[in-house]
Amino acid sequence: MNTKHGSRCAERPTLWMPGRRCIQGVDALGFIFVEKSPRYIPAQKAGEVVCLSAAFVDRVGVFIDRDVQEVLEIILEVGLTYAQLHGGEDPSYCRQIARMAAPCKVIKAFRVGLENQAADFARYNDVVCGFLLDTYIKRAGRREPGRSSIGVSLRVLICKGR
Repeated sequence: MNTKHGSRCAERPTLWMPGRRCIQGVDALGFIFVEKSPRYIPAQKAGEVVCLSAAFVDRVGVFIDRDVQEVLEIILEVGLTYAQLHGGEDPSYCRQIARMAAPCKVIKAFRVGLENQAADFARYNDVVCGFLLDTYIKRAGRREPGRSSIGVSLRVLICKGR
C-alpha cells in the first residue's frame, strides 16, 4: 500500500472478514465525493472500503469544484491514487492538487459537445495525467451531464503527442 497516502486499516478491525481479507478482481475503486450525488460516500466510509481492497488497486476520487484543502485532506485520508476533477477547475487548481498530493495523479473531466476545440484541453496537457470526456445535452436551457449517447469526434483531442 502507498505509505504516504495509505489508510490506517488496523484502526478498523471490524471490517476484516474471516477468509476474505480484500476486495478481489478489480483494478480500481471509484468514490464519489460530491454531496449532491446519490452515490456520495463520506471519506471515512471510503477509507473503510480501501481497507478491504488489495494494496495494488487504484483508488479514484471524484470531485466537483471543492476547495483545494478539502480535496487534499480526502486524498490523504482515503489514500487516493487519482483525483478526478469534474467541475470548472482551471489548470492552476489542477497543478496545486498534482503538486501537493503527489504521488496522487489528476484526471480532468470535461463536458464535451460539438463546439469543443483542441485548445480547450491543451492548456491542461502538462498538468494532468489524462482526460475524461463526459457528453452532455441541453434541456430547458441548461446542460445535463452524461447518459446522452451523443458521440464526440476525437479530432478535438489531438492536442499534442504524449
